[in-house]
Amino acid sequence: MPSEISVLLGTGPTLAREKGKEWRTPKGEFRIATRGQWHLNASDTKLENLDDQLAELLGKLRTDLSVWSKLSTAFEMTFFAGGLCKRATMGLKFKTRQQAMQEITEWFEIFYNRQRKQEKLGYLSPAQFSQQYYANLLAA
Repeated sequence: MPSEISVLLGTGPTLAREKGKEWRTPKGEFRIATRGQWHLNASDTKLENLDDQLAELLGKLRTDLSVWSKLSTAFEMTFFAGGLCKRATMGLKFKTRQQAMQEITEWFEIFYNRQRKQEKLGYLSPAQFSQQYYANLLAA
């Protein structure tokens, strides 16, 4: 199935496993895949470049909504934003590319970007930086 997904999406995966097939862990142990997987990873960048990573990922994929419709009816699609979602324990399921773009952007803008620590803000979150900024103004 991973090859069928690659053909539909127009790009190869970073990692793929076929259900029932043997695969090797990073430690060299053999396992049998209990489900199929198709992963596409973005380049490693600083956390401040999340928009670029998302654009990179979605830019590799076909924009034809009939492809996304076909995939969503044939497979369970889950989008994970890597380590971010591991921290937030968040897996989002989408029916269309448009829904994915909208909900992912919303999550980054409303939840993640407001809470993540940013180098340009002295490793404070935007909320912490604003609070500190206004506290300093009042104290002056």
